Amino acid sequence: MKSVVRALSRRWFTPAPAARLGLLRVAVGAYSLWYLRRRLGMFERIAGTDPKLFRPVGPARILEKPLPPQFARPLTLATLAANLAFLAGWRHRQSGPAFAGLLLWTLSYRNSWSMIYHNDNLLVLHAGVLGLTRSADAYSLDALSAGVSAGMREHW
Repeated sequence: MKSVVRALSRRWFTPAPAARLGLLRVAVGAYSLWYLRRRLGMFERIAGTDPKLFRPVGPARILEKPLPPQFARPLTLATLAANLAFLAGWRHRQSGPAFAGLLLWTLSYRNSWSMIYHNDNLLVLHAGVLGLTRSADAYSLDALSAGVSAGMREHW
């Protein structure tokens, strides 16, 4: 039994290069940018619908009634801006958590108006983990400005 545990440990818990996490951050950031950009108009239209349809879920549960429609576009644009910073790995210690929080809010608020899209939850979880970890140690503007190439920090 111990040999099986050791074999699994060697396989699953070996140190991985920072480049692997950086590529995952880029992939998740690119997908979320595409996903949000395609739905920009929908987010605005939903915010202007009948307030009787509003049933808050997730963090939107702090609201008793929907936000005024004029807040929809700035919040979505702020999410897109944070998404770009997350994707580029620019000031990741601030932009990563900011993007994760804004994405959580944006998609929770959107799901408060109709059926819940559970695939949004997976995107939020990925952005949250990558936004709160050192996923910008490679393939990022932060790493470029620090003079660190993807291969230099093999075992971060």
